[in-house]
Amino acid sequence: MTILDKAGTDFNSFTYQSLQNDVLDIVNACFVNVQNRLNNAIVAKSVSCLVLSLAFHTQISNELFQQMLQFMYEAISSKHPDTDERLHIEATQFWGHVLHFPRFA
Repeated sequence: MTILDKAGTDFNSFTYQSLQNDVLDIVNACFVNVQNRLNNAIVAKSVSCLVLSLAFHTQISNELFQQMLQFMYEAISSKHPDTDERLHIEATQFWGHVLHFPRFA
């Protein structure tokens, strides 16, 4: 997660350039973690990584973005008692980050 955060702050950095080809694998791994729901902490961190992956907007297809939108909407609107508050907070961050990328806004 720290690597994604660092890459998203400097688009000319080596970190950003080196993750260009791998960000979709990271996004897919995050979705697997979310679907398997191993524990609330892993799910919340995976959602945070999905949010940070928006910095790689050129790699994210419209279909993948729609999948992310659907999941974030479900995460925010979930009233399931097992849903951790951290998940709600991280999913809410997604909507604020989307506004930084005109392609998605």
